[in-house]
Amino acid sequence: MSTAQDQRLYYESIIWVFGTTSLRPRQLSHKIITILQALTELEESLLSAGSPSSTWQWGGNNELQEAFYDLAKERGVVTGNAPRKAKDARVLTSGLVDLGLLTEERVVTDAGRELLAATESSSEVGEEPETNIFAIDRESFVYLKQLLKASLRVGESTVRPFVVVAKLLSEFGSLSYDEFCYLAQLITTHDDYAIISEAIRELRMMTDKQQIGHYIDDTIWRVIISKPRYQRAWELLKSAEESRLDEVIPIIVLNRKSVRYAECFAPLYRLLRRIYIEGDSTPSKITELYDLVSKSNSLKGWKQLLFKKGTTRNKVRKNAVEALCSHGEGNPFADIKDESVLRAYFFKQLHLIKTKATLKDYSDLNKRYIKLTNTILFENEEIKFDTLPRYIFREIAPRLFEQATFATHPRLADATGLMEVSDCFTREAVEVATSTARQDLGLAPTEEWGEVEKTIQRQRTEKFRSLVEERFDDKTLIRLLRLMEERKDDKIFELVTDEADIPTIFEYLVGVIWYRVSDYRGDILSFLKLSLDAELLPRTHAAGGTADIVYQYDAAPDGCYPPHTLLIEATLTDSTTQRSNEMEPVSRHLGNYIIHERAYTYISNDGVVRMRDQTAQSLFVATTLDRNVRNDFYGRRNIDYENDFDGAHVILDGTKIVGIDTKLLAEILRREVKYSSIYPLFESYFSSTDKSAPAYEELKDSIMSL
Repeated sequence: MSTAQDQRLYYESIIWVFGTTSLRPRQLSHKIITILQALTELEESLLSAGSPSSTWQWGGNNELQEAFYDLAKERGVVTGNAPRKAKDARVLTSGLVDLGLLTEERVVTDAGRELLAATESSSEVGEEPETNIFAIDRESFVYLKQLLKASLRVGESTVRPFVVVAKLLSEFGSLSYDEFCYLAQLITTHDDYAIISEAIRELRMMTDKQQIGHYIDDTIWRVIISKPRYQRAWELLKSAEESRLDEVIPIIVLNRKSVRYAECFAPLYRLLRRIYIEGDSTPSKITELYDLVSKSNSLKGWKQLLFKKGTTRNKVRKNAVEALCSHGEGNPFADIKDESVLRAYFFKQLHLIKTKATLKDYSDLNKRYIKLTNTILFENEEIKFDTLPRYIFREIAPRLFEQATFATHPRLADATGLMEVSDCFTREAVEVATSTARQDLGLAPTEEWGEVEKTIQRQRTEKFRSLVEERFDDKTLIRLLRLMEERKDDKIFELVTDEADIPTIFEYLVGVIWYRVSDYRGDILSFLKLSLDAELLPRTHAAGGTADIVYQYDAAPDGCYPPHTLLIEATLTDSTTQRSNEMEPVSRHLGNYIIHERAYTYISNDGVVRMRDQTAQSLFVATTLDRNVRNDFYGRRNIDYENDFDGAHVILDGTKIVGIDTKLLAEILRREVKYSSIYPLFESYFSSTDKSAPAYEELKDSIMSL
């Protein structure tokens, strides 16, 4: 029988993690918004029912939780058929409670409503430096404020993970992937920070990969064994009688589920003792060890520790002890002869392997949450702040860390300004940070804030061009267009990003293609009506009401085209839904843009703008172009578009819309055709007197002959 003291040795985490790995969300930002919208609609529908029982009660209400799960599944947040919908509904929303976007009762908070409002408005950077000093879009700014406030309970500790990362980045400039994954996520106390920061300084002086690996392992172990629960577990194993080992070992594993999932560790220990202490290195015994660590997922890391790379069962049976790693090859058990040392090494390796696996498991989820802020870059195995956040946190992070890291925030659920998040964000501190930024950016100390933002925006545009040239050459883009046509979504996620849904990625790719076709002219980042992450990859589609891409052209240097705007619409809809979903919005977006932006050179006294005087036109791109949609767009040249604006009634005497499919777009890339050559062909198409079909065939033939 295990004692009462043994039974209290249940699992207790020592690692911080946002959300839950039970559900690993692609397109995290999109799904957070969808969850908030779904819960809002569900609550409104329940309360509008009007019956006495129509009250919102989440806790213990399986019916309500299952209703939410079904709605979330309908909206694409989850797929498949969950055997326990209510449980999955609770898990699905737990991370949003951590962020302060939902209450424990899954009611959308003021902070959650602020996020919804941010996604429904323009995606542009906040206009007032006093409120959004980071030059990030409104949605990301809300996420940043919430992550700065959000704390997690880890064991007996409370920690704000984003503040931990901010402090490390302000102190060291950047973190390697291993430093973030295996060290930063372990910081839950001041003592942990002291251990980890010292380790990072030591690691920066090392060059040998094996030495670095051993030092990281030793640092992880220092944190593990500093925790009282692990100390008690070690004392239990160290003092356990031989007759109780089969009972004690599953307890000291500290498994998250129950001891029965840890029962495989007792036979592992006995085999290690038989081979290394008792000296039984026969093929049958080593094969038994190989079979044990090969068949159990819990022991996967032990196989890598004990057996040489590429070892198979046949090799073990043939070579026996030669299949085992030596001490020099990283096997700590190879040279031991004493059982007390065996117990110590077994306990250390047991928890080192488990903890490293968990750290790696959590790192992807934590990265996704941190990236929501659009302030931290995860590039080339390196984590660092983006330009302006780097200057601000370099000034603010030390005080913020001391003030707030290991405490909860009283206003987590509130919509707050930065000064309400922390009084570290004083005007004086921000001015010191921006003064340094001005100096490093080569700007005068008296330069206005707007000029700092413009300089950073120019740098982002240069970075975007480098990204396009490095990752999205013509060959890759042509391949991606084909994958879009075939809807091979997993491959598209792999090649681009899995933080955006496929329609958003398609819009992004069309924008990238047209940027290349336009010889990289213009402020492409403002043309794309998308929310981009800090690496300038797509995240979410911006609020509706306008085209997907609004490409503004100055006059071409060679005179091939005048100043004008090309509204680009991208869709994956097929012929069955394209007419109902696309024909009205495309023509409305163009008509309203021309009227609201006064995109014309002349308007008559009676408010008529002729097509030849308009300085905006539209390009519709689809994987499959429905012929009737194409015909309708062609016919818009002869259909008036009317709207009231600024107290006047305006009539557009026809509008210019051309549709193409991705096969023709791929040919434009393949033939390296530039927009300066395409623009005159579009103009000929708009002025053609032919029927739609022959006019379109002539346009295609003309492009293909370039």
